[in-house]
Amino acid sequence: MHNTAAVRVLVVEDDAGIARLPVRGLQRAGYAAQTVETGRAALAVTPQPDVVLLDLGLPDPDGVEVCRRVVEV
Repeated sequence: MHNTAAVRVLVVEDDAGIARLPVRGLQRAGYAAQTVETGRAALAVTPQPDVVLLDLGLPDPDGVEVCRRVVEV
């Protein structure tokens, strides 16, 4: 068994109602999960998460651009 608390998961979703369920499930499973609602907020998260669950239809920038920037780092 591995230590899930050491794994940081960021859920990027502009609809809080949609984000609530996966974040709650991840936290119950022991992951350090958090959510943000915009692409700009996702790019500002420090330290960088280990895993990002990303809505592609985000505002400012969209999810595809956020993905590009995260991969560049």
